[in-house]
Amino acid sequence: MTLARSIIHPSQPETMLLTTGHTLEACEIARLHELGVYDLWIEYPGLDFLDNMYSPQLSQNQQRLCETLKYSFHDQVQRTESRLPIIQYQDIVQELVQSILDSATTMPFMSELAGVDDALLRHSSEVCVLGVMLGLRLEGYLVEQRRRLSGRYAKDVVNLGVGCMLHDIGELQLPEQERESRRMSSDESRAWERHVALGYSIVRGQVPPSAANIVLNHHQHFDGTGFPGLSVREEPQSGAQIHVFTRIAMAADTFQHLLYQDGMNYPAVYALWRIQQAPFRGWLDPVVLAALLAVVPPFLPGMVVQLNDRRHAIVIKTHEDAPCYPEVQILEGMNLMSRANVHGEREVVDLATTRGLSIESVDGFDVSEFLYGAKHVSNVRAPVPQQTLFV
Repeated sequence: MTLARSIIHPSQPETMLLTTGHTLEACEIARLHELGVYDLWIEYPGLDFLDNMYSPQLSQNQQRLCETLKYSFHDQVQRTESRLPIIQYQDIVQELVQSILDSATTMPFMSELAGVDDALLRHSSEVCVLGVMLGLRLEGYLVEQRRRLSGRYAKDVVNLGVGCMLHDIGELQLPEQERESRRMSSDESRAWERHVALGYSIVRGQVPPSAANIVLNHHQHFDGTGFPGLSVREEPQSGAQIHVFTRIAMAADTFQHLLYQDGMNYPAVYALWRIQQAPFRGWLDPVVLAALLAVVPPFLPGMVVQLNDRRHAIVIKTHEDAPCYPEVQILEGMNLMSRANVHGEREVVDLATTRGLSIESVDGFDVSEFLYGAKHVSNVRAPVPQQTLFV
């Protein structure tokens, strides 16, 4: 980790402990903890432009919002590989972050969100980032769905990001036991459902209508199931009746909940498989679902996996038409903890064209039942040992 901000001694402001650009060692981190320094600004390659938004004048909650959003952007960029060049949208990202920071100054509920537990803030930030990335991927669809606006304004995703950031703000108005009742299927869950109306009552008139609509209807499903934010509606919304921003937010929210359940992190391939099954598939706009599957691949280059022949391998190339069957480099006989220091020729296998071989597990999680899509069955071949790659 490389410092993006210098570290000042907490009890001796005139003493600089470490300077910007310093690469941290484990022993230094331990020593910083002893001194009472727990929060650091770390460089994220490619997202350095977000550092320019930081200033000493920001409140503590604003700083927390800024850092959480930056971390989420970095995490999502890593998760999506290079399929959506988010760095090309710097102006949009900066405008979004600035809008959220400004809201933390003028709107108490945004500042309140920044002051809650890490789980809700992180979830809100991740839904915000993924929702914006889906919106950028769907620029043409946004123009089509928002025909009353000019093309320039129709594809502006800043309000989409603001709405995603605030989608669960109503949960802060619920007693703690009701906040946890979303996992229930009885009457207890009905109490939790109130959070959408509570959130809407807070943000209505304070944020643009398209953002407020996300807070109100992000649990209204494309197939007409789910629940609307206003109990006075005689008929639930469905399909294109639901604002396109809300459809995108609902997809991002659903995916993030499938990715993190009951305090556990699940592999992306599991969440992507689940979201294509009933009932989730019917909840999503098919166009938005296709964008999600395109933006978030199940396996990424650099990921270590175990194959069904018990060998370990590292993913080196993915296929958009066979996303669960990437090219991998066999790591058999290599110490995985020190693989970066080992050089040599390793067998490369394209799982999309190799019969009988597939990924079985990721980080000890069996994913063999969750591989989706088909292999390139028209071009089946055996592994090619002579093909080599150096690591």
